[in-house]
Amino acid sequence: MKNIKKLVTAVMLGTMIISVSACGIAEKTPAAKAKQVVAKVGEKKITRGEVDTAMQSYIDEAKAKYGEKYETSKEAMKSINAQREAQLKNMVDTELMLQYIEDNNLEINMDEINSETDKEIEKMKTDYGQGDEQKYIDVLKNAGFTPESFKEYTKNRKLTDKAKEAIGKDITVSDEELATSFNEETFKTEKANIKHVQYILIKNDANEDKAKNKEIADAALAEIKGGLSFADAAKKYSEDSSTSQTGGYLGEVTDQSQLVEGFLKAALALNPGQVSEIIDEPTYGFFIIKALPIEEAIPFEKEKSKASLLQEKQSSKYTEVLEQLRSDKVKEYKSNLTN
Repeated sequence: MKNIKKLVTAVMLGTMIISVSACGIAEKTPAAKAKQVVAKVGEKKITRGEVDTAMQSYIDEAKAKYGEKYETSKEAMKSINAQREAQLKNMVDTELMLQYIEDNNLEINMDEINSETDKEIEKMKTDYGQGDEQKYIDVLKNAGFTPESFKEYTKNRKLTDKAKEAIGKDITVSDEELATSFNEETFKTEKANIKHVQYILIKNDANEDKAKNKEIADAALAEIKGGLSFADAAKKYSEDSSTSQTGGYLGEVTDQSQLVEGFLKAALALNPGQVSEIIDEPTYGFFIIKALPIEEAIPFEKEKSKASLLQEKQSSKYTEVLEQLRSDKVKEYKSNLTN
């Protein structure tokens, strides 16, 4: 009788173990894995599925390389899991900045944000879709986006930039700090024989009237010859947003500079103080270039140095704030990324 009881107990225990194991297996279906919470930012939950959706193109590459059973490859999963961690970090940081905006009652002009987002998307459609909506969608898909998710990503990036601006808005660079970064006499000595240039660019896009753009370049050059400073002309006419508001200042140019051939050749041929004629460069458009005497380059170089120092200090402050926010608001469950 005792032996029968032992046998029944053993069978029941085995059944329970199998049942529990089966439940464990059921919980690890792809759908269940996708629902696993991998991080909480305040009250906001981020799931593994959201992380994988954001890096779908990376997973698709793994499938193409290792096959449908890529998850059995240690090499593939090591790479994918590293990418998951990086993607999760980006998602956490973005959510922290969105919550920072709300927690600090930052005044954000959402009409402006939405307008800028729409403009960037339209530019993407032109640059990458060339007017073909499906081609644009395919480009987004290859990058892991749908049109909707890309719009959300773009808007959040612009909101994050506003948060960064708010964090760094009161940071300044003192004269003492600038003096340690830029020395005029050292600059004059070391850079005396190197060309320093400013430029104006009037772009020639494929769908634009080249003759009309040439007229704009002619007008810019005429104003410079008439006495308008090159810096003011650059602010007024140049379509290169990276330099136009800093007087078109590029900096030093040597024969080793990685610049388009027509621009580089013209810049190196100029004497200090000389302004070029209009350069028709097929890739970009019409350029006007000025070679600066070393004394004229100094104020621009000081501003570049100051801007670089300011950016470093703002970046440091942003990192400091972000680390504190991570400490205060983030809980991560990284085992759920891989199990």
